[in-house]
Amino acid sequence: MTQLRTWILDLQQVVDTLPGPLQMLAVLLIGMIPFLEGDVAATIGVVAGIHWLPSIVLGVTGTVVVTFLVLSSLGRFGRPRDNRWAEHKVMRRVEQWGVPIGMLISGFLFSVPVTVFIMGAAGLRRPTVLISALAVAVLNGTVAGLLSAGILQWVIDI
Repeated sequence: MTQLRTWILDLQQVVDTLPGPLQMLAVLLIGMIPFLEGDVAATIGVVAGIHWLPSIVLGVTGTVVVTFLVLSSLGRFGRPRDNRWAEHKVMRRVEQWGVPIGMLISGFLFSVPVTVFIMGAAGLRRPTVLISALAVAVLNGTVAGLLSAGILQWVIDI
């Protein structure tokens, strides 16, 4: 535990030497990477010594930006669903529980932008998919950021 604490404090000292906008940009960019997204970005930001609130906000913002890009680049919205996506794991969850719960469950298992792509390609309603994706991104980032801040406080105080 002492070695972990030393490593975290050394990382925070290195990050403190960087300009504030560069620190924030790094968290935002990590949040834009699918499969890392806002939850990992918020965790990295908190561990690196950035306050939990901007870490969460910037991490989630990165995920939201990528989600909007996926939605805007997907021209299949509005078409009726075809059977091509019917057997996908995400679509089975949607059929069983509906779009919001399917997005919540799939958002924990897959990347939110990937889940949005699958749901959009299957022809689900754009507003429902978008609102569900944003809610899941905020929930994931907030839980991860606050959990990381609590664990970090516990590790450093030991």
